[in-house]
Amino acid sequence: MDNNVTLNSAAGVGLKKTKMGLLTVAFMIFNLCAGGCFGIEEMVSGVGPGMTLALLLVIPVIYGYPIGLMCAELGSAIPDEGGFYEWPKKAFGEFWGFQAGWWRTIATYIDNTLYVILAGTYVMYAFNLTPMQGYMVKVACITVFIVINLVGLKEVGVMSSVLATLVLVAFTTVAIVALFHLNVNPVDPFIPPDSSVTESLGTGLAIAMWCYCGYESMSSLAGEMENPQVIPKALVIAIPAIAFIYIFPTITSVSAIGHWDEWAVDGGYTYATVLETFLPAAIGGGIAIVFAFVAVAANLGIYNSYVASGSRGFFVLAKDNLCPRFLAKVGKRSGVPYFAVILMGITNAILCLFAFEAVVVIDVFVYMFSQALTQFAGIKLRRMIPVAERPKETFRIPFGEKGFVAVAIVPLIVIAVALYINGTDYFIGGIIGVVSGPIAYIVFKRIYKGLYVNDPVNHPINPRTKLGVGDLKHISNMLFIIAAIALVGAFFLPFYEGSWANGYVSDMAEVTDYGYTEDEWTTLANGDIWIKGYYEGIYGPKDIFGTMILAIRLTVPIAAVAGIILRLYDRRTRKALEVA
Repeated sequence: MDNNVTLNSAAGVGLKKTKMGLLTVAFMIFNLCAGGCFGIEEMVSGVGPGMTLALLLVIPVIYGYPIGLMCAELGSAIPDEGGFYEWPKKAFGEFWGFQAGWWRTIATYIDNTLYVILAGTYVMYAFNLTPMQGYMVKVACITVFIVINLVGLKEVGVMSSVLATLVLVAFTTVAIVALFHLNVNPVDPFIPPDSSVTESLGTGLAIAMWCYCGYESMSSLAGEMENPQVIPKALVIAIPAIAFIYIFPTITSVSAIGHWDEWAVDGGYTYATVLETFLPAAIGGGIAIVFAFVAVAANLGIYNSYVASGSRGFFVLAKDNLCPRFLAKVGKRSGVPYFAVILMGITNAILCLFAFEAVVVIDVFVYMFSQALTQFAGIKLRRMIPVAERPKETFRIPFGEKGFVAVAIVPLIVIAVALYINGTDYFIGGIIGVVSGPIAYIVFKRIYKGLYVNDPVNHPINPRTKLGVGDLKHISNMLFIIAAIALVGAFFLPFYEGSWANGYVSDMAEVTDYGYTEDEWTTLANGDIWIKGYYEGIYGPKDIFGTMILAIRLTVPIAAVAGIILRLYDRRTRKALEVA
């Protein structure tokens, strides 16, 4: 057996080992992946009740469940702290491990702020607070849960169990009450009358994938658990619980209440409406406040768990000398990487000051890239560490080798589709986020030297580039991948989004502000005439959609040429090293 693959890394050194029960871990996974149906209301009215329920039923089968199984197998075979980084590192080397760890950690730091913003917003509306007061509430929430995380992982697990139980009880109650008042067909209409299937699918798929992501997150804490093999067992409990909490309350509530087009978090029909409508007035009258409390608890439960999971990303990178070393410092009593935890709190407090829509664009794309690397790592590691050579108690995907490949590939297909149907602005923002990975690697590798510090024989440095031997080739491959993705996007996105292009015009601007009549704008919005018009100077710089497509098309030759140059320079430096 290859010891370089099977031996645990040094990532868990210095961390306090904590005994955590099966249900506690299952509750933490529940919080990392779900936290209730909050936000599904907008999905019901936006993409249609039928499409919403179809996606909530299908996505866990073709995306959530396969990823959960892969994470269970990898986490069982290689129960290292920061599994989402360790697995690709062991499969493909230092560069790709860093990319997976960087993308996933950056996505978590950004995404985690969203839950604080949502919790603070619920409190603001419930108590009519000013924006400044609302911000102070958000900072207070961040402070409380940062302190809990600094105390220790056991306390995080206890808090997660309490909050997850509260959410499960609340939404199960909604589903049971609604079940006795079923009234309308919950899948009619399948999509809004003024929408197309592709438009609804594009919007709904991103939300559904977001609902079912996060199964790998618990792996980042494996090195702190006395028995990390409890994680795959907890996944078996958490996966169906997560699907249940999305599907059962939604299908019963939509059927009981109806009015699918009026569902909305702010001022529309919600899950709380079920209790307000069908319970006695004395009980239902105060249910809005109760559900506001549950909503706050749900979002803070997610935040609490992700502070623990997300902060370990920079910790494991720092242990391998791939980011500032102070992030690897561990408290003597708590056994917690306190600088990494505090950094997350500071980052979240700063991001709460900004409009979150701008940074979420990057979040979705880079997370999917990180998840794709996990799936590829699973395929590679199944060959590197055959099942027959693993301890008998380790979990493995129980479908044979062909079934294993299917479990790995099907989510990759879903990810590939999602990359192109979330919107052109998301696509560009995501590419920027992905490119941040190799840039960060070059900077940190040159400063801290990475795995060379711990193992200079197996991880030599190229004296000319100050990077690892072969890193230029990996960066070149990354550029080729970006060029290929951009090439598909350059042709597909104008076809897919051409008729929606006026949606990219700046906020609330009338088309006549750009010098066109509405008829002219409609004509120009069709297909590739956007790009043709850009080159002919028809619209000028205010043609936002045309400019975005042009940027994507220019990315193709720029990334490809840069990749070729780096590949040639890599060969040249390697030959120079051989001669020397």
